[in-house]
Formats: sequence, structure tokens, C-alpha cells
Amino acid sequence: MTNLKVLISGASVAGPALAYWLHRHGFQATIVERAPALRDGGYAVDFRGEAHLTVLRRMGILADLERVRTGTGSMSYVNSAGKPQAELPADMFAGDIEILRGDLARILYDATRQHTEYVFGDSVTSLAEDAHGVTVSFEHGAPRRFDLVIGADGLHSTTRRLARQPPRARPHRARLPHRGQARRAAQRPPQRRSQGRLLLRRAATGCGPP
Repeated sequence: MTNLKVLISGASVAGPALAYWLHRHGFQATIVERAPALRDGGYAVDFRGEAHLTVLRRMGILADLERVRTGTGSMSYVNSAGKPQAELPADMFAGDIEILRGDLARILYDATRQHTEYVFGDSVTSLAEDAHGVTVSFEHGAPRRFDLVIGADGLHSTTRRLARQPPRARPHRARLPHRGQARRAAQRPPQRRSQGRLLLRRAATGCGPP
């Protein structure tokens, strides 16, 4: 499944990182970002362990990250007189590589801009899905067609909200049990917790009792 057109909403870290791997597997990625340009600032991002470092090597950006790493040192706790009371080592905070979020976003952008279309200063306003793809309307640009739309635009994602409208709330009806039903329920022996967890697990997976 290649040559599919994918729209990603959000050009921070997740969006460009996803665009990189989509391109590696034959997809055509477009990233739309509400901001007029890449956003600077933000908290530091830590990469820890061989799993993280292996991914960075495969993306070809490990050396770029090492050049702009923060180099956070140890942290000391002092009393009111300024005398050190305790010290925490740097590897508790910085991991193997620590980099500012803005620097990471710039590196990912540079690694993807040759094969990824970036649209700054615009945002998704509506999604209309059919059997062949999704028609996307934008705040400023003309509507476009994509095979897939992905929301990478933060905690309060507009894209995910548009794609997954909340279901209608069902009206609540108070219902009292029949006297005989209440008596039978009171006489029923309690079940063990493990049975309750098992029933919940079956319900979540759509499997009935054996």
C-alpha cells in the first residue's frame, strides 16, 4: 500500500517524525500547521536507552541532536544558608541526550522538508469521509482530498475532535427493581473480585463467557 496521500495536522515533533517514516514506506505526507512558522521554545526532551538511540540513528539525526544537546548537570538542594544538603546526578534528568523541544522540531523539519509538503498558517475545519478517502476543508486554503488524516496537534486536538464527534447522551430513566428482584439480589452470594475482572476483560474484548 504505497503512494497514499496522508494529511498530518501538527508540525511540532510527532507530525514531522511520522512524516519521515511514512515517506520511508512510500506514502506522500502533507503537514498543516496553524502557526505561521515552526514554534520555538518548550520543555527539554530526553532520549534514554538503546531503543531511542537506535531510532535516532536510523533516522540519520543522532549526530544533529548531539551537536545541540543541553548538557544538563547535576542538581543540588541547599538550605537557607546556601549549604548543599543533597545532590541528584545529571542522568536522573537528562537521559542519554537532552535537547530543547524547539531544536528537535527544527531538526525534524530539516530532515523531512525535501519530501514532505508543509502548509503553515492554516488548520483543518471539517472532515468528510467516504469509501474512497477524506475531503478536508481548511480555514484558509481550498478543500483537498486525502486517503488518510492523522491528528498530531496536541492534547486538545481539533482534528481528533472533528473525526470523533461525541455520541449523543442517552436520557436517564430511574427504574426501581421489583420487590421479588430486590430480594433475590440480596440473597445472591457475593462473587470474587477475580471473576469480576475476568468478566470486564471479556466484555472489553467482545468475547463472551466460555
